[in-house]
Amino acid sequence: MPRRCFACRHPARAEIDRELVAGTSHRSVAKQFGLSASSMFRHRSKHLQPPEAEAEPEAPAVHESQYLHLVDRVEALEGCIELHRKAILEILQRFSRRA
Repeated sequence: MPRRCFACRHPARAEIDRELVAGTSHRSVAKQFGLSASSMFRHRSKHLQPPEAEAEPEAPAVHESQYLHLVDRVEALEGCIELHRKAILEILQRFSRRA
């Protein structure tokens, strides 16, 4: 018959789980609650869900017309940026001629 997890049987299991999920080291948690570091490692790997396994919210779907509108806006902004860049260069050239 398999042994039950020491951390699962511990009266402070909720606190142990919080510490492990928060990223506290196995040794620190073990020392704090009077258990072995190896039992903390086993408990975390077998009984706690890893943070990266939590479901990520799905990105909202972008309709094709929205995408095309955004592409048009980006192209328009690129045009504006180019106009401003040329104007700034012209101003800089005028000031450099005066110096």
